[in-house]
Amino acid sequence: MDQDQKRREFAERMRQHPQPSLAEQHGDCPPQTDEEADKRNRQGKAVEMLTVILKNGDAHAFSYGFLHPLDFIGGEIVAHFMTHAVTLRGRNLRTLFDCMRRKVQEMIYVRDELHAEARGEEWCVTDVDIAAHNREASAD
Repeated sequence: MDQDQKRREFAERMRQHPQPSLAEQHGDCPPQTDEEADKRNRQGKAVEMLTVILKNGDAHAFSYGFLHPLDFIGGEIVAHFMTHAVTLRGRNLRTLFDCMRRKVQEMIYVRDELHAEARGEEWCVTDVDIAAHNREASAD
């Protein structure tokens, strides 16, 4: 059996028996497809914070008020907040970039590609780097 066939079979099993994410299992935040968040996204209502939920359940929240600039380069999103640079990698991230640009995306779950495919998500973040900015001034 080739990899594509295994992927299709796994995706089909996940569609038939979806598994909740770690965040959903622990009940500490709404799922990515939460109706209220989707409604706000469609209505274009700005939110204050962007929360990135890692695969292990750890979460990092950043204020949109401190986001400048926001870049979409080579299929990756780089969000420069005052204290950190957040680099998002994955699939079909242009839509996510547009939501972040309008400040309407509240939650980003980092998932593996198979789970995102099985859930039928339009875009998928599969990897994230969060790096603190070096604030030391040079003595030039």
